[in-house]
Amino acid sequence: SIPQEIALIAGDFDAKEFYDAVQTCRTAYMAKTSGTQKSDTIECYHDRITKSAMAHLNTTRRINIHTRLAGAFEEVQGQSAEAYTMVRHLIGSGNHQRAAEVAETAAGKAAMGSAFLRSAELYALAIRVGSFSTEKERYLRLQWADVLVNSGKGKEAGDLYLAASESMDKEERLRCELLAGSQFLYAGYIEEGLAAMEKVMADIGETIPKTSNRALLSLLWNRGKLKVRGRKWKERKESSISSEEKRRLDIYKVISVSMSNVDTIRGSDFQV
Repeated sequence: SIPQEIALIAGDFDAKEFYDAVQTCRTAYMAKTSGTQKSDTIECYHDRITKSAMAHLNTTRRINIHTRLAGAFEEVQGQSAEAYTMVRHLIGSGNHQRAAEVAETAAGKAAMGSAFLRSAELYALAIRVGSFSTEKERYLRLQWADVLVNSGKGKEAGDLYLAASESMDKEERLRCELLAGSQFLYAGYIEEGLAAMEKVMADIGETIPKTSNRALLSLLWNRGKLKVRGRKWKERKESSISSEEKRRLDIYKVISVSMSNVDTIRGSDFQV
């Protein structure tokens, strides 16, 4: 169903002619309305009527109708137009890139409103129908992954982070692989999570203990070193710490937290 005002503008009708036609269709049980106001909706009385009408439209006519409807929605409702409706008509009109832009904008708004699943669907739709540069598509995939994380879809988010990490510079690749590993582990995909974490550790010249016994020995060794060294520390300015050292500390922190959910010994080892 669509507002009668939209149908009036899209059909390029004279107002009297339009409402006379609406009354005729209602009387013949061809259409039904929710009221008599411009904002009230109109739709076909039955799905078979819709299918029959669509079957009599050639491609050119369909494209023209979608173009008019997309224009009418934008004219009347502007930024408040329902995203899926706009995208459907823009795709139908052949304007796929504009459809992708509308979907991307709506996805961002949905995320800000904590509608994360809807946001994820819209980001996926934007990527599917639009044509973007490699950098732009990677950005959209990362945004998609972020909202999937907030939706509790750890496996799907992890897959996206891994895909986005390809062809990135070292720092961004590590960040994405780390995010992927943590999401796999949170979601219960242990093998995938450990594989991602091992890649991260290999990139910084470290390894994750392969077995529980090795993890326990590593934990005891590191705690022994800590006991000998003592827990005294001297505060340093952040500027005096190298980016490589800060990155390593961030990696240890993420691994320790995410590993603690599935392997307390390994998680404790990284906490030390």
